[in-house]
Amino acid sequence: MFIQPDLPWEVQLACFSALAVVSGITGRIWILKHPIETDKPLLNQRSQQNIGRIVTIIDPVVNGVGTAHLDDTVWRVSGADMSAGSKARVTDVDGSTLIVEAT
Repeated sequence: MFIQPDLPWEVQLACFSALAVVSGITGRIWILKHPIETDKPLLNQRSQQNIGRIVTIIDPVVNGVGTAHLDDTVWRVSGADMSAGSKARVTDVDGSTLIVEAT
């Protein structure tokens, strides 16, 4: 270490470990009190970005389950029974399943 270069490596390792834990806890507390603001809060939540969008049903929704086309992706959808080709609005998301209602 810079202060005492002749310290045994075990003591240096213990000091490093203690400082790492203290700085990690301090940083975590600071981040919780000062969250990072962004203009795109849903950037890494792709499915959440689709709420409110209109999808085209590909496979009919039968017993509450079907598939729909949105942009260039086929999504699993859940909602009231609908026929293929009908339009639906995304109202919520459950994992990777879009919850839809007929428009």
